[in-house]
Amino acid sequence: MKFIIIEPDADTRRRIKAVLVLGLGNVQVVEVTRFSDATSVVFDNQDAAAVFITNNTPTGRGLSTALEIKSAFPELKVVLTSSHANGDHAKELGLDGFLSEGAFTPAEVRELVRKLAITA
Repeated sequence: MKFIIIEPDADTRRRIKAVLVLGLGNVQVVEVTRFSDATSVVFDNQDAAAVFITNNTPTGRGLSTALEIKSAFPELKVVLTSSHANGDHAKELGLDGFLSEGAFTPAEVRELVRKLAITA
């Protein structure tokens, strides 16, 4: 399975990647550090199972980028990660899932993948 992580902070990117690997085993992860690169990277990796994108930015660029990606690639699962938003907000906006950036575990990632019916 391939996942895209869109997250400017290197430590948070590493943590999300580690949890994906621990939760799911053999996965490929494409890391994106700049929101300005996000759409083109998703275009080049349309076979990804899901995109994990942060909302923890002072500019709100993460949320607007998440919505742009979902609009351009409606079949792609887009998961918002945030320490201050919530899952209800993500669903109301049409996103597929939510993980609390400060607290998610490998078991929660496995459960989210199951709920989203993400398969290899």
